[in-house]
Amino acid sequence: MKQISKQKIIQLWNSFIHLFYPNNCILCTEPLIAGEKHLCIHCLHKLPQTNEADLTCGQTAQLFYGKIPFRYATSFLFFKKESDVQNLIHAFKYKGNKQLAYYLGRMAATKLLKHAALDTIDYIVPVPLHKKRLSERGYNQAEWIAKGVASVLNKPIDTTTLIRCKHTESQTKKNASDRWQNVQNIFAITHAQHFNQKHILIIDDVITTGATIEVAAQTILKEASAEISLFSIALAQR
Repeated sequence: MKQISKQKIIQLWNSFIHLFYPNNCILCTEPLIAGEKHLCIHCLHKLPQTNEADLTCGQTAQLFYGKIPFRYATSFLFFKKESDVQNLIHAFKYKGNKQLAYYLGRMAATKLLKHAALDTIDYIVPVPLHKKRLSERGYNQAEWIAKGVASVLNKPIDTTTLIRCKHTESQTKKNASDRWQNVQNIFAITHAQHFNQKHILIIDDVITTGATIEVAAQTILKEASAEISLFSIALAQR
């Protein structure tokens, strides 16, 4: 008999809980009222938004200056350990709540709508998971964020051109140097011509050192003559 993974058990348990407590705020657990979804208005307003008005010189963009050529780079929220934002990330990354990732993607995308330059995006590309990690988790959280963003920006998602060809350990407890070493040569391009002369928006859940999303961008740029922009739900505060 096939053994059920710990992650699957957690997902099943959370699904069971949501059957009986489907309308409580994820953060404060207070009942949600009409019009609220996942988060109550109070908790929603407390979230530390980056409010990066210029997508070329905000804190997210500054992290990648001199490392990779990019057109725009931005994040929706600031991330700190033991914060509400960390609790949200853990809910959609480890506890099976992929609909929360979709919801946050939509919220973030409404902020991006004011930037007319994003109309030039051709494809939205979530940072891919290795098939082993995907099997353990059951879904790619970055893809569900991308689905939320795509539903607002009305842009197609590409999950087949950039692939993850190497399984790596979690980045969570690694320092900056180890994070960089951990993500070397982990991505590949299946058909580079698909991205030629295209503007690609790469999406991830959290940018800490930026190593993973940077390597994803480098992989695309090595194989295709493309333009790159970067987006994450959260940016680790320094």
